[in-house]
Amino acid sequence: MLKTPRNSQCPCGSGKKYKKCHGSASETHGTEFFDTPAGHRIVEEAAKMMTPAPPPRMVSRPQMQTLAFGQKLRAVRDTIYSCPPEGTFHDFQLNFLLWTLGEKWFDEQMLKPSANRHVVLRWRDERNEVLERYRDPAAPPNQPVKAPLTGNMKALAVLADDIYQLQQALKTPRKIIERLRNMREFQGARYEILVASLFARCGFDIEFVDARGKKNPEFIATKADERVAVEAKSRHRPGVLHERGEYVAEAEPTQARIRGLFQEALEQDPGGLPFLVFIDVNLPLTPQTPPLERTWVKEAMKCFEERKSEKLPESDSSLILSNIGWHYHRDSGVPPPEFVTVKPEQAIFPLRSETWGLLERALDEYGVIVDEENPPKQKRKTAPGWFHYGYFVKESSNILRAAGESFARTPDARRKGDSLGVRSGVEGFVVSVIRTENPDLHDFDVLVVVEERL
Repeated sequence: MLKTPRNSQCPCGSGKKYKKCHGSASETHGTEFFDTPAGHRIVEEAAKMMTPAPPPRMVSRPQMQTLAFGQKLRAVRDTIYSCPPEGTFHDFQLNFLLWTLGEKWFDEQMLKPSANRHVVLRWRDERNEVLERYRDPAAPPNQPVKAPLTGNMKALAVLADDIYQLQQALKTPRKIIERLRNMREFQGARYEILVASLFARCGFDIEFVDARGKKNPEFIATKADERVAVEAKSRHRPGVLHERGEYVAEAEPTQARIRGLFQEALEQDPGGLPFLVFIDVNLPLTPQTPPLERTWVKEAMKCFEERKSEKLPESDSSLILSNIGWHYHRDSGVPPPEFVTVKPEQAIFPLRSETWGLLERALDEYGVIVDEENPPKQKRKTAPGWFHYGYFVKESSNILRAAGESFARTPDARRKGDSLGVRSGVEGFVVSVIRTENPDLHDFDVLVVVEERL
């Protein structure tokens, strides 16, 4: 076959010199390289960087455990616990919660009829019943059981995780644990632990304020030279979480009393540093309702509109509204928690943007419990019967730049030499097509290297 001279017109009729047109595709330098094993490895690494594995969730400290002497040893801060080797991380967290509440408290509660026990133990009873229902009779008795979560099971698991995260960061004050044991004070203490655990996951040191009175928040969170005062309020409802009375499910969600709780919280502002208020509205979760259409979100917006119309002083406080109403959901299938953040436009003592970023991530992840020893496998997003393509543009010295993705019903939708069209005067030509051997590593079935030409 005759070779077209590099400086002759290209046979394709473009009017360009062959070296500036199709001749460049025949150059071996930098193009055929990606068809070699070394080139394949570079493209595979680029694909991993394009779709990195999601980082593990934020924790106050990583899990620490090891097998020794036929037992699994798990460390929580400065204490080591011996557990059966087949016990799961979730089992350990629940046991750790019960150990924190104390053997004496547990024994006293177990003497009561089941319906009169502390809500933590009622949640635990429900968990045991569900696991027993799904246990395989033919399986070994110590084999872990998989079962769908109910709302109460989720409430128990997340409380255990909050205690675990907080205890990893500091020794939880005795007064908080005493209040957690007390049925009448459980709800307030539980919410304080939730909020403190969020800051612990964000790397803050927590100092609970013992003296209760005016201008005393729940705790001061400190990280490097940033100090934040934090107040937590949880709305009480009759017949819910040990509150006196009988719970009646309303046809329409009742008001959340946000204004009153927010005003009470503002009285605890110590002044001179960022002040962050958390309020839990304690309502059934409504995942099917858009956030701005939820009754309690509308109530919060109205609260701030009223304060502004009454010309009340603009608060320097930031507000995070939460709804973690898992305890209202009795059936299997647990909706996610709900959060809304309200920030002042011009705070005198603003929270740092990095801190906001960490808190927002902690809120997004709240309720997700990951066993770092056995993290869940990531599910691929490709629909059945479709192939996921990842595109990379070859630049100088074989450097690759990620250029997007697409889907096709065949793994042969792109071939070497294909033109991907002209955009902004630049035409893209396929110089290499690589069928990946292990798409689970980076989520792509086919990797395509493209060269751009004017």
